[in-house]
Amino acid sequence: MPSPTCKAYCLLWICVFAVTYVVGGIAVTSASGHAKGNTTRVVIVLKAELIMLLMSVFIYKRIMALFEPQGNVKPDEDNKLAIAAIEMRLAPYRKIASIATIVWLTLSHLMYFLYYFPDWAQHALFLLSATSLGVWTYLIALLFGFSLVNLATRVVQMSALGTRLIKPLLDIPLIKNLTLNSRLQTQIALFATLFFSLLTFYSCDKVTVKQLSLHLKDTPAQAKGMRLGLISDLHVGGTVGAAEINMVVELANEQQLDAIFIVGDLVDGTVSSLSSMVSPIQHLKAKHGVFFVTGNHEYYYGDANDWTQLLPKYGVKVLQNANHDLNGVCLVGLDDISAEKSGTANHAMDASKAIKGCTPDRPIIALAHNPVSAFNISKITEPRPVDLILSGHTHAGQFYVVAPVVYMLLPFLHGMYNLPNGGRMLVSAGTLYQGPPMKMAGYSELWVITLQ
Repeated sequence: MPSPTCKAYCLLWICVFAVTYVVGGIAVTSASGHAKGNTTRVVIVLKAELIMLLMSVFIYKRIMALFEPQGNVKPDEDNKLAIAAIEMRLAPYRKIASIATIVWLTLSHLMYFLYYFPDWAQHALFLLSATSLGVWTYLIALLFGFSLVNLATRVVQMSALGTRLIKPLLDIPLIKNLTLNSRLQTQIALFATLFFSLLTFYSCDKVTVKQLSLHLKDTPAQAKGMRLGLISDLHVGGTVGAAEINMVVELANEQQLDAIFIVGDLVDGTVSSLSSMVSPIQHLKAKHGVFFVTGNHEYYYGDANDWTQLLPKYGVKVLQNANHDLNGVCLVGLDDISAEKSGTANHAMDASKAIKGCTPDRPIIALAHNPVSAFNISKITEPRPVDLILSGHTHAGQFYVVAPVVYMLLPFLHGMYNLPNGGRMLVSAGTLYQGPPMKMAGYSELWVITLQ
């Protein structure tokens, strides 16, 4: 049974979450203009942090359990002294582990708040905090997965039939330990976390160029052979700065592209904080131009209009529910599907308006950050169905432990999809990463699409 202290903390958490939910809802409703989107983000972060807090308590308890005497020893008179001796020997290590774990967990919780801190604080703490959160993500997923296995095994054992069925497996020591030994599970989770954290930390900015050749119906002769570059989810801010953007720019220019599309989530911050870090994109070179559409993160910090006004000064054409003749192909650019709810003036996805200016005898390529936009876009059949949608947003999960979950939850995750209207959609995993500088190997990508 939970102790009175545990019950009190649980009640306090419920009260704090309820207050955050109610007050946050009022704050979002009361906000106007772009402040609505900014406030929504703050409330989401606060709710997420409260849920993370419960998970962090779970992590702390599992780590601290490693510094307790092993085995189910009953504290009778014969072994009290032995247990006391073990606890005394472990005490210094337990204290160090406790302090280190609390510091690490605190840094993990700090990351999303750092976006609202002054630039000097971000520069000092963001890399450490973001890396801590990446490690946190791997460890909580692995520990939670082991706990589910442990729980499922014990539930099966509650029935006589289940016990008989599972007994042959549990008679194997390795399987028994993996399913029921929480101490071993924690140790395995820690080693696996270290491995995956190092791997994804190394690979996060190793951008891979991926080639794709596509035939679009009615492609005019002058458009055949065009090389189109797809960049998405750069997330400038935090641990992504001018150096990373310069690297992406150089890689894109090496491909000798005819057009470059930046499909949303360019920034995680305001123009005043990040304009100098974004400025290298003015060096992108493409025969028919560089194009940009907004993603959801453009609406989280400040006014997205500040970015749509700045980017043309860097030579980037912003498409807001507009179309552009791309060498005989109708290029359509849409505001993000979340734009309307952000409250930002003159921002709301309107696919019908953008596609209306196309002609029925030329293929249509649509730029839309969030792939769920395809459900709206594919309903439009006049003047013709959209032939190709280019999206990002999902990061393909970004973490190895997150990818299976988002695969089950999202209708589109990564790669090429056939749409009901006969069109197709390419979902990029993003060129860089968001938050923790960790990403699955090979999933930081720049797509080069050649029209056949």
